Amino acid sequence: MLFLIADLVDKNVLDELRKNPPRYFVSDNLEWLDRAIQKIKGVAFSDIRATLIERFTSHYQFVRAFHGCRPESIESYKQHGLLPSDPALLNKLAFQLFPQKKEAVQSVIKDLAINQDCYEGNVYFCLQLEELVEDCGHYLLYGSEHLGAIGIRIGEPEVLRQRGRATIIECNVPAVDISIAFKKCLIGQILVTIAVKYCHRLRTPKIIDFGFYISRKLEPENIIDFHFPTGIPNTHNFRIRED
Repeated sequence: MLFLIADLVDKNVLDELRKNPPRYFVSDNLEWLDRAIQKIKGVAFSDIRATLIERFTSHYQFVRAFHGCRPESIESYKQHGLLPSDPALLNKLAFQLFPQKKEAVQSVIKDLAINQDCYEGNVYFCLQLEELVEDCGHYLLYGSEHLGAIGIRIGEPEVLRQRGRATIIECNVPAVDISIAFKKCLIGQILVTIAVKYCHRLRTPKIIDFGFYISRKLEPENIIDFHFPTGIPNTHNFRIRED
């Protein structure tokens, strides 16, 4: 990524950041990097984020990202790709999975309907596989967030744990499908990670805590591979590692 802005952010600029670091390396306001570029390059530079977004979009067709789930079979993904979240279909499945608790399921569905607009019609991804396993394991252990919420709130999470298999789908997400807002966040996170690593001489890069969604189907040809992790921290069970 840094090679895209090598004319603006080089060793001299990074050395300036190391000598005069900002109080906080924040990803939503990159003035700390703009100031270092201005000082070292001697130019009136104002927006490294906009410059990198433009070059990023021109250079990359795809972003490699990961989707977590717990399917009973991966064949539907191979045939149809990753479909946007459909709460109506998930509700129908919930009634099938919990036939003895239909009233409780209906009550939870009514509560969840208040917030379902925030994820309906979207497909979600994390930038790194490790983040899905270590910090978002509930998708792998219980399946969709919608089903997981129903199962846990009616006291039947083990029904979901007994279905399917923890699965991570590795994907090439078309850059054109990623909103400009997410691109801005991604660029900020990457630049902060680079700066912190350089300024604090970190040898091991940290996991970039970054998730995003697209509001359309991911085609089957954009699925690269399937991974089946084990030993996943269960956030609903004291982070005990489960499969």
